[in-house]
This record gives sequence, structure tokens and C-alpha cells, in this order.
Amino acid sequence: MLFRSVAALAAVALGTETVVDGIVSRRQEITGHGMSAAIAADLSAMEHELNEVTHQLNNQRSPLAMGVSHVAQDMINRQQGLLATSTGNTNMVGWLEAAVEAGNTETAAQATAMSVAVAASLTRLEGSVADSVASLTSTIDTRITGVLSTLATTTSEINAGVAAADATIAASVTAQIRAVNVSLAGVTTALAGKKDDALHIWIGSCSNNGNGGWREYCYNRVNVDTARPYFRKENDSRMRTITSGYFRMQFYRMFQSCNWEHTLLYFDGNHRRHTHTWTGGNSQWRDQDVYLTWPMAANKQSWARAWTCGWTIWNTSDH
Repeated sequence: MLFRSVAALAAVALGTETVVDGIVSRRQEITGHGMSAAIAADLSAMEHELNEVTHQLNNQRSPLAMGVSHVAQDMINRQQGLLATSTGNTNMVGWLEAAVEAGNTETAAQATAMSVAVAASLTRLEGSVADSVASLTSTIDTRITGVLSTLATTTSEINAGVAAADATIAASVTAQIRAVNVSLAGVTTALAGKKDDALHIWIGSCSNNGNGGWREYCYNRVNVDTARPYFRKENDSRMRTITSGYFRMQFYRMFQSCNWEHTLLYFDGNHRRHTHTWTGGNSQWRDQDVYLTWPMAANKQSWARAWTCGWTIWNTSDH
């Protein structure tokens, strides 16, 4: 036959994957040898058939034979063009294979270099972390040791200070207690020589009313007299101390006055108490109570003095 099917250009792509140290490498191969062989075989068969047809037609000089010869020659030229194209494709496939191989090689080299770099970085990082941890641990241990040492020293100093303070306080308290005991003993001794269990007083009154004006109170009526051995009634208007000490005088009286009243208490010649009382301008009976405690030496006098405008400076009642 003159026409037959021509093998189409075919290419077989083969892909492979390889795993090395966790890195996936992909390789792709393009094979054109089988394609070229098939095309060449078809061309050879077609050329043989065309040669036979041409030989037959050459013996004939008809226009049809010449047309057929021209068509056959054109087909041969086209088949040769296809063969040249196939050869170029084969060359291109070879270049692509070389480029892919070079890319795979470079990728593998880069992956290997990256793995080495990552491993080195991890090693350096592990070493740096270990060094940092060791340095930090050493620093912390040193500081803890210093703090414990300072704490121990401070504790010792505090304990020594507390012990010294305790000793000082104990000594001071003991000394103060002894001083207080000595003072109490002195006070006890002094009180024993001064204080008497008996009450030493003189209570009495005057039997006349004084008849107005300034009058010294008289002691001519006695109710109680336990004054000795501290003082005594010297006469009807004077008391005299026997020993030194504190003496209390209390002068109570009922009186009548038309305007003012005055009451004076004398200790050792000086009036230490002096009252001034307005009575309201009438002659009603009124009370007056004047008292004072004063220190006096031995053998000193004390007395009382009063004034009213009426005729009764004091009532003669002893109540």
C-alpha cells in the first residue's frame, strides 16, 4: 500500500523518589531512544515501499506515474524532515537528562550541606546552652553561699547583741530592785520612827462667844486630848509643837454677822489661811469651816483668829 500509519512521536517519562537522611530526592528521566528507533523503522519500510512503487512507475511515462512519483518524493522528504526533527528531539532529551541530573546532583549537595550546617548549628547551640546553664548554676551557687554566710554572720551578731542586751537589762533590773529595796528599807525605818499607830489630836471649844470684833479662839473646853508627844496646848489660845512634822488645823464655828466675816489660821507666827465672806447684811446663823495642813519645826506655835460685826463671833455650843 502507498499510505500507512506513521508511528507518532512518543516519550516515556520515568520518575523516581529517593529518601536519604530525611531528605526526599526526586529524579525524572526522559527516554527518547525507543521513539527514535520506531520512527526509523517505519521510515525505512516506507522508503522501501516507495522505491518499489517508483521503480514500477519509472517504467511508465504517463502523467499519473509522474504525479505519483512527485508525491512519493514529497513524502520521502517529509519523512526525512521528521527523522531530522526526531534526532533534534533526541538531542534535546539528552540535554534535558543532563540538566535534570545536574539539578539532582546540586540539590543533593545543597541538602547535604544544609544537613551538615543544621547539625553544626544544633551542636553549637547545645554547647552554648550547656555552658550558659553551667555558668548560671555556678553564679546561683556562689550567691546562695554568700547569702548563707552573711545570714550566719548576721545571726551570730544578733544573738551576741541579744545576749549582751539581756545581760545589761538583767544587771540594770537587779540594780534597780536593790536600790528600791534599800529605799523601801529606809522609808520603813523612817516611818517606824515617825508614824504612830495612835491618833494624836486635840478637840475642844470655847465657852464664850467673843463679843464681836477681832478675837483669838479660846481652848478652855477640852473634848479629846491625845496630842502628845507631837504637840500640846500651851494655853487657852495657843498650841505648841513638840516635834517637827506636818500639822493640820481645822477651825469650825457658828457665827452671826451684819456684813463680812474673816477667819485666819496662824502657823509659826504667820497667817497661812485668810477668808473673806460676805454674809448678806443680816444676822442669821451661819457655818464656817476653815482648815489647813502645814509643816512646822519643833517648839512652834499655832492658833486661830476671827472677826464679825455682831456680838457672836462663835457659838458656845461644842457640837
